[in-house]
Amino acid sequence: MFVSEEEAHHLVEQSGLGAQKFKLLRMPDIPEGDNRYIMCSKQVSDDVLARLNKAITMKKKSSR
Repeated sequence: MFVSEEEAHHLVEQSGLGAQKFKLLRMPDIPEGDNRYIMCSKQVSDDVLARLNKAITMKKKSSR
């Protein structure tokens, strides 16, 4: 899963499994911060992308 490093450490701690069961990968090309991103392969159709964008837009409006 994609989470911030701080969240990853917290989730590992809460899992009770021990840090050795997890691998943290740092991705330097992903911006820092609390923004979340949905990444899709190029195989995702334009229709699915449009539905995702619509759902995100609706969620943003309802959370204001």
